Amino acid sequence: MMIPVCLQSMPNQIRVRVLPDPVELPATLRRDISVHWERLKREGKTFKNGTIFTIRDWHHEPDRLDVTLMRTRYDHYLYTVHHQMTNPWACRVMYACALTETSDGYWVIGEMADHTSFPRRLQLAGGGIDESDVKEDQVDFLHSMFREVEEELGIDLSQMADDVQVQPLYLKTGGERHSATLIYRLGLPMTVEDMRHHYAAFLHRLQKKGIKPEFASLIWLKKEKSEITRFLHHDRRLRVDYLAPLLTKLVESE
Repeated sequence: MMIPVCLQSMPNQIRVRVLPDPVELPATLRRDISVHWERLKREGKTFKNGTIFTIRDWHHEPDRLDVTLMRTRYDHYLYTVHHQMTNPWACRVMYACALTETSDGYWVIGEMADHTSFPRRLQLAGGGIDESDVKEDQVDFLHSMFREVEEELGIDLSQMADDVQVQPLYLKTGGERHSATLIYRLGLPMTVEDMRHHYAAFLHRLQKKGIKPEFASLIWLKKEKSEITRFLHHDRRLRVDYLAPLLTKLVESE
């Protein structure tokens, strides 16, 4: 049974640490995960079985969040997703994403490409933690979000740091895989037209390098109640679990 999505104000104090030792899964589960991974490879999937981070401990108070993560592998995560695991051995991830906003009032939503884990799903720019986001044993979620925005939208935020507005919005819990998401508003010093040209140039650079983009397309959603309501009612594409509740909450707050 899916736990409903819950959006709460982001706590002022967030401490997320990573334990040095990886998760030790039961032998039978490790075998099942391996069989599942080999089947995906035979089907032509080209996923990389890299390190990801799963939630081990979680302590949340209104103004403070303390989380402990452990390293595991991507095959563990995909097995959890595809088998809808909810037991204590399920891989629960935590990540940051950006509600990217242009200077003339458009929100940017991406449609995931076919080669990704969730093809054609609509979501914000953002994604899982990697080792570069871990400083000693602490996770730097702003670093993670900035890195993902560069990888997915081609925007190097370090080059415009003084002009970028970053605002913590919500902590999302519950949802399809009981993941935890830190949602930030990312205000850019770029109009929607500027960003269209920038993204087209980014796609061209990726194509020259033989790299497939993470997003198949982008949606430029005007930050107006009527436009957001029309999008929620008429766009039937698959959405990440937080997207509709987030947009609904933002519409209601206008």
